[in-house]
Amino acid sequence: MALIGGGGYAEKARVPAAQAMPVPKGMDFAQAAAIPEAFLTAWLNLCLLAKLKRGETVVIHAAGSGVGTAALQICRGVAGKVLATSSPNKQAACRSFGATDWLPRDEVPRQLAEVVKADVIFDLVGASYLEANIAALALHGRLCCISTLGGARGTLDVGTLLIKRLTVMGSTLRSRSAEQKAKLVRDFIEKALPRFEKGELRPVLDRTFPLADAQAAHEVLQRNEVVGKIVLLP
Repeated sequence: MALIGGGGYAEKARVPAAQAMPVPKGMDFAQAAAIPEAFLTAWLNLCLLAKLKRGETVVIHAAGSGVGTAALQICRGVAGKVLATSSPNKQAACRSFGATDWLPRDEVPRQLAEVVKADVIFDLVGASYLEANIAALALHGRLCCISTLGGARGTLDVGTLLIKRLTVMGSTLRSRSAEQKAKLVRDFIEKALPRFEKGELRPVLDRTFPLADAQAAHEVLQRNEVVGKIVLLP
């Protein structure tokens, strides 16, 4: 299995050797395909950028997604409190992957700051959550934003940013250099990959589709029915 730079809708893909990883024992290729992008994205942002510390309070937005379910598992046993936000039909799944608390996604702008003071917020939504995120962060809190699904432009309360001494980070994995990706993969292989064989981490594979039915897979995603990942099989 490997972290690719795009072009994954194919029978074969070429990647630098330093971005390839061994498939955990007992796992088939479909399960393995659900690991690299989701878990490496979560690992990069939570562990390397936000520098998650034991006992901290974390918020994971879009927690029922592929990256979100990976993030919940990475936080489990490390964070003291993990608040997941998602659509209501994914609440039980979020709790099963490590969420200690949950908030409906539609209530985030109004209620997030009322229910949590977070050390780390991992945001897979974007601008529509920005004001709520800043308000909900604790002193020295860190916000990692990786998506613009909820818009690309928002209002930033600079006064709160300064008073709380916050850190706001934007991050994408795909645009990083081959050297940066290789370093990330090495760190993941050393510190996270053994946890799959121990059962502490697992890929969340909602369903598979033949590669020829990729359009149908996208339609399922758009209906917000999926928990975790969809994998296309050539």
